[in-house]
Amino acid sequence: MPNKLERLKSAQSVNDLAILLGFKAKNLTYIVYQIPGNVKYTSFQIPKKNGAPREIQAPIDKLKLLQSRLSDLLYDCIEENSPKNSTRKQLSHGFLRGLSIVTNAQKHIRQRYVFNVDIQDFFQNINFGRVRGYFIKNRMFELSPKIATVIAQIACYKNGLPQGSPCSPIISNLIAQTLDSYLVQLAKKHNCLYSRYADDITFSSKSNIFPKEVAKEKNKYLAILRKVFLNKSDKHNWDIGPELAAQITRSGFTVNPNKTRMQLYDSRQVTTGLIVNKKVNVKSEYYKTVRSQCHELFKKGSFYHKSDASENEDQTDRENGTLDQLEGKLNFIFQIKDPKRPQRRIHNDKNGNPFSNEYIKEHGPFYERKNNRRKNPRGITAIYQRFLHFKYLYFLKKPLIICEGKTDNIYLNCAINQQAKHHPALATTNKNGTELHIDIFNNHGRVKEIWDLGMGAPFLAKLIFNYEKSLAPFKCGGLVSPVIIIVDNDNGPRGKCGVYKSIEDYGKQNVDGTAPYYHVTKNLYVVPLPQVTPGINIDFEDLFTKTTLSIKNNNKTFAKKVTNDKTEYGKKIFASHIVKPNQETINFSGFDPLLTVISDVISHYNTIKP
Repeated sequence: MPNKLERLKSAQSVNDLAILLGFKAKNLTYIVYQIPGNVKYTSFQIPKKNGAPREIQAPIDKLKLLQSRLSDLLYDCIEENSPKNSTRKQLSHGFLRGLSIVTNAQKHIRQRYVFNVDIQDFFQNINFGRVRGYFIKNRMFELSPKIATVIAQIACYKNGLPQGSPCSPIISNLIAQTLDSYLVQLAKKHNCLYSRYADDITFSSKSNIFPKEVAKEKNKYLAILRKVFLNKSDKHNWDIGPELAAQITRSGFTVNPNKTRMQLYDSRQVTTGLIVNKKVNVKSEYYKTVRSQCHELFKKGSFYHKSDASENEDQTDRENGTLDQLEGKLNFIFQIKDPKRPQRRIHNDKNGNPFSNEYIKEHGPFYERKNNRRKNPRGITAIYQRFLHFKYLYFLKKPLIICEGKTDNIYLNCAINQQAKHHPALATTNKNGTELHIDIFNNHGRVKEIWDLGMGAPFLAKLIFNYEKSLAPFKCGGLVSPVIIIVDNDNGPRGKCGVYKSIEDYGKQNVDGTAPYYHVTKNLYVVPLPQVTPGINIDFEDLFTKTTLSIKNNNKTFAKKVTNDKTEYGKKIFASHIVKPNQETINFSGFDPLLTVISDVISHYNTIKP
């Protein structure tokens, strides 16, 4: 079967392009040609670092989906056409999979000179004709003029690439490859390093004298006096060199003179917002600001936010920040400051029993970091971990349900959606669909890494055991909603290090899974799956009817523990290929006893919460 790039190059009609983008031709045509231009986007402004407004054009949902599909298609075409670790990939680090401001900054560590240039109106300067012409003439694409025209119509607004469109980054990156090829040749010619992140261009050099063809000092005498009397250089006392200026103009771009700066080794050198003097690091004032915002949040339940508090300490225009904003900052700092530590794979569980192949397929392999700092976290790791406790356990707006595995999350979400009319405390149905009144915990990669937790019963037992300790630092009026842990009612929670033992450590008696639910402490509850037959073990799959469990996938039958890959499929495929796509026709009545217990837990906590 031809790859996506070949199929795109052979496309001759709107229908061909629509199929590649996963759209019907009539829907694509309606979005591109029938929706008025002034309706397609919503414009608003956000402040830049210097306080000046930046205009964002956000596409409506239908157009945004179309642009996202186009972006994914172009990314796939690039990956199909380019070998891994290609030189071209290493020149531009913006908007490419696996590359970031970190990889961009790493190229310029320990340099005598770091010279930054900013391209003015980067997206807006790439107009409709330029986009269309690129896809027609570029050797990698060489598309039909009709297809190139449609792509330009999808991507452009007011004769330029709009900031806010999902496909503007990748298209601008493709068109700027010509600029990259010119500038990397210039850098090699003068013994410099070159990289670009979107509109941010960086040259660096270890030479004693920086090449004047790339950058030159405006006033040498002023620079000498500043160095002698103030012992520091003036980063703005530099102009772009003639060869660099000519190549940028040749590529169809212009330089923003207000953002041209040279940073010498005796001062703080910054590239794409990261310090590169000795290693890639975040600005200390940025880290301290985020740390103080976390402290303020844990103490008061809110914090003040500024778009760039590190550069402007004026407090008159502060506003309340959100948890998502703060989590984004913590995630950014963590990925910069927390080093990658070696890991070893764990083959046995806590009892010394080897993990089965089916268990590894379901939950993935388990790893343990050598000299694991998660047990005694410090610095950004400790702050991030405490923030996650605050967000997911303490300061909840809606009840949070935590299951053992990812497949359980899918089952429960589908069941609540389909049984909403019978359980109004969990969800309500209206003309716009089903509105959930609960959240289901998604143990995604960063949360899993910071908490040092996996999926399954051991994770839940550990969470329960440390629960009061995790919430002890917070005194700001949280605990509004319960945290509800759901466990399979089988031998797993009954082990020596299992969930029931962790509950008993809080002084509870006779925890054996026969009660509908257990109120452990504070806002924490544990709900064992209701047993259909008392004394008979049960897990989530047992809540489905025999008809659902007998559905075949590629002529394979479902098995909780797969023993033959050729004739059986497991829980992951059952959840993603059977339950989720067929949820409207599957009978979820077996989940009603569990959903009733969850509703009872919510009602119980509403009567006792502080």
